[in-house]
Amino acid sequence: MKITTAVLIILLILFFVLPVLSEYASVPSGIAPQDIGEFLGGVLRYWFIVLGKVFHSIFAPAPISTI
Repeated sequence: MKITTAVLIILLILFFVLPVLSEYASVPSGIAPQDIGEFLGGVLRYWFIVLGKVFHSIFAPAPISTI
């Protein structure tokens, strides 16, 4: 149970810290709804871009020269 909790906490930290480090999301300066919304929007935008690139690289057709 302790390992699962530690892994979950690490995953949550990565989920929110990676977008901040890559400057897609800025840390909210207050608890105003506008600030929280901009932060969560940046986090979601980051993960949509990452997942889009991952799926594109998996499902993109191979160039003819490599076949």
